[in-house]
Amino acid sequence: MIQQRLAAAINQHNWFTVTIEILIVVTGIFIGLQVDDWNEARKDRQVERRYLERIHADLAIDIGSMQDGISLANQRREMGRLLLQALEHPDLVRADPTAFMYAIEQANYTYSPSSEDDTFEELKYSGELRIIRNPTLRAALTGYYKKFEDHQQWNYIRESEQVGYNEAKLGILTAKQIYALNNYELLATFTESEALEALDRIRNKPAFIERIPYATHHLWDRRAYQVWEKAAQALQLQISAELGNGRP
Repeated sequence: MIQQRLAAAINQHNWFTVTIEILIVVTGIFIGLQVDDWNEARKDRQVERRYLERIHADLAIDIGSMQDGISLANQRREMGRLLLQALEHPDLVRADPTAFMYAIEQANYTYSPSSEDDTFEELKYSGELRIIRNPTLRAALTGYYKKFEDHQQWNYIRESEQVGYNEAKLGILTAKQIYALNNYELLATFTESEALEALDRIRNKPAFIERIPYATHHLWDRRAYQVWEKAAQALQLQISAELGNGRP
């Protein structure tokens, strides 16, 4: 219809009508493009919100993992202190033989919290990281997961200490005792006599005694987990602010 009117106006040299018809066509095209852009932007905002909500939930898992790591580091550090103090104060062994035996076996155990990064990895490798409009938040997300990944390279130090401790510990506990201590389906208990015999074997293994302070202090672990817990909490707050400001 517009084409017919435009052709007639041109034939009649009615340039005013020609101009009006062209403007109508251009305006229609422009509005159509704007509507398409708006629809695409709306879809992007929906996708952005879903990603941010998922990452927010992932960070909650990270925080729980860090808190577990801090708690376990504290517990195992206390086990290490018990082992060292028992050398001078055997009454500590008599007071709780089972706790002492568990300390021998588990004081050096390590726990390396993992990051729930599947959502971020999906976002990154799908090429949709650009969908996070806030550049500050986008940089914070990238920085958080990159630093956590870099941190994992130091796990070998913790693992090395654990191996050294276990090697030095050989001969202190019997095979039956080790099995009982590591059978999580049973609650193992030990007599005072068993614990004091283990204490005597520790005293005769100076290499093991030297290992105790290094393999059981866990201070570095605890500090690292506290840093990551705060980082995850701060990132959660940034995401909450982004989700709550109406932008997504």
